[in-house]
Amino acid sequence: VIYDKVHPYKDLVKRLFNHEGAYEKISYQYQDKFIEEHMYSLKFEDTIHIISIFNDMTQDYENKSSLYEKATIDLETGLSNKNTLIDNIDHYLSDKATFILLELDMSVKSIYGSAKMMQFLKEFANVTKKQIDESICYRFDFNQVMVVLPYNDIRSVTKAIKDYYRYLETYQAVSIPYEKFKAYASILRYPVVTTDTNHEHIFKYLDVGLEISKRNQDTNYHFFVYTDYENEVFEQNVIDQLNQALELKQLVLSFNQITDIKHNRIWQYESQVTLEHLNIDSKYLYTIAQKRNRLIDLEKYHIEAVCRFLQRLEKETNKLIRITIQVSKTTFIETGFNEFLIGTIRKYQIPAEFIRIVTDSQMRSQSYLFKVQELINFGISLDTKITEQALSANYHALHLEVKELSDRWLMYLKNLNEILHGFQVALICRDVKTKEMKEQLEKIGIRYIEGKIYKQLDEQTLIDKIKVIS
Repeated sequence: VIYDKVHPYKDLVKRLFNHEGAYEKISYQYQDKFIEEHMYSLKFEDTIHIISIFNDMTQDYENKSSLYEKATIDLETGLSNKNTLIDNIDHYLSDKATFILLELDMSVKSIYGSAKMMQFLKEFANVTKKQIDESICYRFDFNQVMVVLPYNDIRSVTKAIKDYYRYLETYQAVSIPYEKFKAYASILRYPVVTTDTNHEHIFKYLDVGLEISKRNQDTNYHFFVYTDYENEVFEQNVIDQLNQALELKQLVLSFNQITDIKHNRIWQYESQVTLEHLNIDSKYLYTIAQKRNRLIDLEKYHIEAVCRFLQRLEKETNKLIRITIQVSKTTFIETGFNEFLIGTIRKYQIPAEFIRIVTDSQMRSQSYLFKVQELINFGISLDTKITEQALSANYHALHLEVKELSDRWLMYLKNLNEILHGFQVALICRDVKTKEMKEQLEKIGIRYIEGKIYKQLDEQTLIDKIKVIS
């Protein structure tokens, strides 16, 4: 009998010898068999005898083991599965623990195929299990592994995660040679950042942290804090309202003034699109739209909204004004963007010269330059936010954010303005907040400025203003 059953077996035998008519059952492994022994104590004359019936349970045990393994073990990676994690999580949440959700980047799947990538994932899972000391690993999702550490001390956790990433950087994969494991990590120290005992909430928090880690510039991991989740809830509320507003065409335009301070007059109006009943900055709305893959839809809506506004303005005032629209690189390089922009301008019968597009794109390839030239040939003016771009293509203006006005920056802006003027390109200094900033820029010859120094206008206010001028 295997060692851990020796003493229980002896105790049973002793008890049966001391009690007439008793019954006991014991299961144990004998050589390669799994035995279930039924033991009876019977008295013959003055002596107690033990009679045993032995059942060979080997086949049943193997079947149960197989079913248990299938229920608790992930067959592809060999790690415990998510069901097992859920069964054990109450135990982890009863003490100090750190949960680390890892996601392996599998973007090279299209190159190597599913079979190779599955080997790659299995190797990653095994490397992770061996490398992080004192950890328990689970397969959480297709390309995700959950690691549970039995401590939450910030120094110990930070050391463990940094050591792990250093190891990944030097590790040479066997399954796919010359490929490195690139993994993102969300780290939740319990109960330091939350005392929530609902495992679904814990998993949600880790998902939020994982998305943040994918956006990190410096590291591939992120320590979750509860404000991450609060921001996520707020952003989801914003995107829900944005989706509804896009569908029902309920977004509203507002206009910033770009002023010619040399002649003290409005040179251009720049439009922004906002949610009417939500007090958030337009830039923040665009940031959320980009994160939630709605940026292209939002910017196309913006363009069409501007064209509708100009059509309305012409009907009410018999006048048109030039309006500048910012368009991200994501939208500008989309295959059908030129067709959409030109088609929308034609749809609303707006002369092309009244639309100006500001891009933040580096246009180096021939296909991008063709897109630029096609819009210019149609009559649309193009501005840029990139200095190099303003000097290498036929742009009308360069938009620069003014972050500080030290002597060096003022000298730089003065010289840049003179160079651009020689190429007939306007320099627009943006984000001008105070009268002092305006005066400093005016002294060095800057002509065009934009910023909070000027009041933002809504659609009706701008129309009323144009009517007065008319």
